Amino acid sequence: MTPIIAVDVDDCVLDMRPLWIHYCQERFGYVKCRITSYNLCDYWGERAMDFWGNESLYDNLTPNPQAAKTLSKLNDLGYEIGFCSYTKKGHFSSKCDFINTYFPYRKFILNTKEKNYTRCDWFIDDRSSNLAIQPSSVNTILYKTNVEDDERDVDFVTDSWENIYSIIVNN
Repeated sequence: MTPIIAVDVDDCVLDMRPLWIHYCQERFGYVKCRITSYNLCDYWGERAMDFWGNESLYDNLTPNPQAAKTLSKLNDLGYEIGFCSYTKKGHFSSKCDFINTYFPYRKFILNTKEKNYTRCDWFIDDRSSNLAIQPSSVNTILYKTNVEDDERDVDFVTDSWENIYSIIVNN
């Protein structure tokens, strides 16, 4: 049976955080503290979520080159690559177009907050909370970002797509 890899998009394949922070700072001002929380609503309130309502949010963005290279190589080895990502407000079509443009070999796109319903052999995400809910049969990889995360209940932790490739092909 072909192994299936599910990959989160935001902050895994594409570094959205700096764009989101910039958006909030331009519109709502700077905060007088270090930004460590994943949820920018902790700093700017619910209005920070307006960023995700942009219908063309992903239209002019490109993926992390190492993520694109790694996923392409894994696809060439016979792994099925799919994307599981939470889509909020109006950017669904833009995100799907982004995935289809840069990852034409993808087998699925699942837009959901309930990532535990994804059936796969490997799951790559930047949030340990999304990995901790995976069935025990799923190998989980936390893609480490500069956001604080407790790294609980995950199988592997790395901030490198090259390491992700090695982890998957060697396990």
